Amino acid sequence: MTTDKEAPLNLVDAKAESDLVLLTDPTEQLSAAVDQRLSFTIAGEGARRFNVSGLPRHATFDVIEGRFSWRPREGQEGVWVITFASDAEMLSPVSVRIHVHRAPAKVIDLR
Repeated sequence: MTTDKEAPLNLVDAKAESDLVLLTDPTEQLSAAVDQRLSFTIAGEGARRFNVSGLPRHATFDVIEGRFSWRPREGQEGVWVITFASDAEMLSPVSVRIHVHRAPAKVIDLR
């Protein structure tokens, strides 16, 4: 919850390899398939450094640029909640839900 003096961190430039997804409401859920890269940037006015909790294995997060990147692997299916915060007092943390699912099977027509 934010007070009058707090503003939430913003999630900008969220995208999967195959399409662009903009998350304007942090309660929304991002979706990624196994072996599909998902990346986004966390931004906030006055933030100089970020931190993260709940970072999945094989995911990376640049604490200066606020850049998150992850290519989920098999066995990581499910919903992941990752929380981002900053050093700026006026910015409240934001939690991002990411649903990881298996990619659809590719059908090859041998006719």
